[in-house]
Amino acid sequence: LIIETNFRLYAHSSSELRARVLRSFALLSYQLPGLIVGSLTRTSIQHAVDSGVDAAAIVAYLERNAHPLMAAQTPVLPETVVNQI
Repeated sequence: LIIETNFRLYAHSSSELRARVLRSFALLSYQLPGLIVGSLTRTSIQHAVDSGVDAAAIVAYLERNAHPLMAAQTPVLPETVVNQI
């Protein structure tokens, strides 16, 4: 996963399971073969929280599945994204 400071999310995957997981807390814009594009919005995060997924679990998922180049950075996720979640 690649997460930008503007809350855009890119997943290099064609897995329907990954798309469903992302859909639980992100608004998916489109899904191409090998690429899922979406964004983290206030509404999508609130929907996930209302469904029983807490913010810490979302952040942990994003960190665990971060692209290797992002995972090599400290912090892994942009601080603006983590603070807003």
